Amino acid sequence: MANLGWTADVLKTIIDYAETLPTENSQIILEHMHGSASRVPVSQTAFGLRRVHYSVNIIPAWDDPADAQKCIDWARGLASLLEPFGASDSYVNYLGEDGASAVRASYGANYARLAQLKMKYDPENFFCFNQNIAPEN
Repeated sequence: MANLGWTADVLKTIIDYAETLPTENSQIILEHMHGSASRVPVSQTAFGLRRVHYSVNIIPAWDDPADAQKCIDWARGLASLLEPFGASDSYVNYLGEDGASAVRASYGANYARLAQLKMKYDPENFFCFNQNIAPEN
């Protein structure tokens, strides 16, 4: 989740959830994205998040399979509460099984160009693992 409007309500929500981590391995990581990444024009690389912003990475982690559902529910609960404050884009390296729309959002305006390149160099979509960009004309 990127570009959060950092209000007192957002920070309180994050702190409250941090106090209720479902396991000792679960995490909430806050990052301020800036510097060189925000100075490069969006069209110059595949990476589309080229503005100064904040990112929240919600990481539910468990060793005991019995903890899976409570960890997943915890992460989804925080994500849901933060959603109104966030942008519609995502950082591709943080995606799990979020689907094609999240992959598209990760690349923003660059997605169409990348899909065309994929069609040119990998029309059979051989390299289709992780967060795939499908070949398109």
